[in-house]
Amino acid sequence: DFQNDLIRIVDPKNRQTRHAYMNNAVKTMLLGRIPDETEGLIFPARNGKIRAAIPRGFQIVLGEMGINRGVTDRRQLVTFHTLRHTFASWLALQGESLLTLKELLGHKSTSMTERYSHLIPDHKRRAVNGIEAAFNQKTDERVENEK
Repeated sequence: DFQNDLIRIVDPKNRQTRHAYMNNAVKTMLLGRIPDETEGLIFPARNGKIRAAIPRGFQIVLGEMGINRGVTDRRQLVTFHTLRHTFASWLALQGESLLTLKELLGHKSTSMTERYSHLIPDHKRRAVNGIEAAFNQKTDERVENEK
């Protein structure tokens, strides 16, 4: 949905269709992929197996780039799911709440999302400092009004 900058995710692992937001870079890239004849989908399913087709294509590109060459520990391999984990990690590192991460990732409960909580170590400090900043602002406004 290019008018609303939304990507509809159909038939995900948790079986609940949801929407993801597009930033300008993603929108530009996807606009370049629109085929002449489309069913409304940029990545149409082939034989009903879109979930397997995109990661397989991703693995082909990784192979051509040599990204996983020489990696013997499966936990160190870059996979399609690595992109999702990186997305969540970067959101956490920039201070997004676990609730926001939960919703953007499509988790049904926050327990799955809590694995990213260690990346937001200052969230409690920011919360307390925010109260102080709000209190100081109100105090400053009151002093100004009394003049």
